[in-house]
Amino acid sequence: MEIRTQLRKIEHELGRIRTEDRNAPRTMDLDLCLLGDLVLEHPDFTLPDPELLDRPHLAISMAALDPDFIHPITQERLSDIAKRLMPTAELTPRPDIRFTLT
Repeated sequence: MEIRTQLRKIEHELGRIRTEDRNAPRTMDLDLCLLGDLVLEHPDFTLPDPELLDRPHLAISMAALDPDFIHPITQERLSDIAKRLMPTAELTPRPDIRFTLT
């Protein structure tokens, strides 16, 4: 809970205003998607974040950090999850960042 509290504090300091619309535009969005191999069901959040398995922007970002990390529930490498979701991704690569999935 402390990590989530600190992430929300950072978002607020960077100008994020939370509304009832979870999909509203925002200046900053920090998510806790994984915490090692911890599997947690909490009324406020779940780890690993279930959206990691169906949201390309999360899977691809996480795979960029540690492509060989094993998802604690599905036992898939993050790079394999990202590769599976890549065809549905509507992402615009930044020209100053070089990224490939192995």
